[in-house]
Amino acid sequence: MKNLSKNLALAAFSIIFILVVLEVAFRFIDIKEGIGVRTKYINLAQSLVVEPHPLYMEHKDDPGLVYKYYGYRPGSVWATEYPSNPRSTFDDKNRIYYKINSDGYRDYEFGPKSDKVFRITAIGDSFTIGEGVYASQSFPKVVEKSLRAKGAGVEVFNLGVNGHGIRDEWVTLDTALPRYRPDLVLWAYVLNDISHADIDLWTLRKRGSMKKGANTPSKLYNYIKKRLQRRSYSGDYFDFINQLYQDPTMWGELEKLFKEAVLKIRKNNADIVVILFPDLNGYNKDGYRFEPVHEKLRAIFEANGVSYIDMTKSYQEYGPLKLRVHAVDAHPNEIAHQIAAEALASEIASRLAPLPLPPQ
Repeated sequence: MKNLSKNLALAAFSIIFILVVLEVAFRFIDIKEGIGVRTKYINLAQSLVVEPHPLYMEHKDDPGLVYKYYGYRPGSVWATEYPSNPRSTFDDKNRIYYKINSDGYRDYEFGPKSDKVFRITAIGDSFTIGEGVYASQSFPKVVEKSLRAKGAGVEVFNLGVNGHGIRDEWVTLDTALPRYRPDLVLWAYVLNDISHADIDLWTLRKRGSMKKGANTPSKLYNYIKKRLQRRSYSGDYFDFINQLYQDPTMWGELEKLFKEAVLKIRKNNADIVVILFPDLNGYNKDGYRFEPVHEKLRAIFEANGVSYIDMTKSYQEYGPLKLRVHAVDAHPNEIAHQIAAEALASEIASRLAPLPLPPQ
């Protein structure tokens, strides 16, 4: 009995000693608690213009939240800042800057429509604008460069706005179609595009959960707690997205707005190609967790007679971890944009007649 008590006491002492050593180590080398290490947005709030629109109403689940259409302020500049620079692609402050043109988009200045140029407008969210990469590395601009190199008279306008969803893209088309008169709309769809409003609710829910449980004086305890929280948030997010696509109301809205958007595009004598991006956090050893969602989306595209490219297999073959902007940011990096652009350029080239290059 004495030996058992002695062994238990020794084990308890060893555990306490190890915990004390780890706590001292965490304090000495200032290990961050993890959950706060993320992308920072510099001057983004000041660069946004928020406008009311009939499509946006108070959300039934939270009447205190009112959603409005937003875009970028013409001539503004904002940035994303990362905690490190593993690919040596950011500046000395680990930042990527987004310069907005006079039309409110991250692109060169748009000129008048020429009958000798095939015009493409790319719509979508942060994947389209190219969050985390330079403007020239975003897939719309790479598509433009690739097609011009093949002798096609093409211009591609990048109308992406980070955070946009199906409602926002529907509204964007209202303005873009008559203003720019595109021959082709390139629509980049990302899984959280199903509803701008509900993704905002997810963000608020996540932030609220992260604030639960005050920090203790122990850096070790806070680190472990927040790491476990982050793992829980990841699983919750997968469930959340899947629930959205299983919700008849949410799915019904997506079907309705997408069908209306396609009709709107065709009434303006334009064609449409959709590129479906996978969630780079959705891959695991068993494959791609959101494949059932992609099946539903592909069915919508086919039901509306829309050509589409699904990047899921291409990204999986390359290795999703190699395609991220940063460890804390699952936006596609310049490699992922290049892969997407190559697939799109091949699809679009088959629709083009040889044309002279547009004036520079």
